[in-house]
Amino acid sequence: MPATLPTESELFRSSWDDGLLDLLAGIGLLATGLCWQLDVVPLAVVVGPVLAASWSPLRRRHVEPRAGWARFTASRRQRSTRLLGLSVATGIGAFALVATLAVLEARGSELPASLVDALPALLLAPLGAFTTALTGARRFLGWAAVLAGAGLLTVVLGTGPWAPLIAAGALLLLAGAVRFRRFLAAWPEEP
Repeated sequence: MPATLPTESELFRSSWDDGLLDLLAGIGLLATGLCWQLDVVPLAVVVGPVLAASWSPLRRRHVEPRAGWARFTASRRQRSTRLLGLSVATGIGAFALVATLAVLEARGSELPASLVDALPALLLAPLGAFTTALTGARRFLGWAAVLAGAGLLTVVLGTGPWAPLIAAGALLLLAGAVRFRRFLAAWPEEP
């Protein structure tokens, strides 16, 4: 019996199995948390754009020579563009909400500080759902749950907003590094 060819959905989903996105997302969360902890929060604003701009060249250099490249249908590309735009808008909205709440708190608002500290992680967690919808890789729902759980733990423990970002970022960075290393080992670059 002949083997069946993968569907476009299966091929698209498998194109995210290399771990590069996990690795960069972990670096992003960790760097943002460190910026917060070191009180250089404005520097955190550039973390996402720098990592987003790095993804394509890194993918071309390390993934495509090993796994190849596929051009997906126009409808798949349009869906990806819509979901990416929605996730960027959500990220910008989350940042604006956190900034607004931080200003309100600085002006003496009665918001519980622990809730404000949890908001960055809680507002970034839905991006895991968008990433799952975009890539089809369900592991990002797990990372969203880790981020949300770390944010809720922040409320209980009263740590700063940096703690859940550093904790979730370190875990995601480690898992992404392992996944990426396995990909590189399984698919050596041709000479």
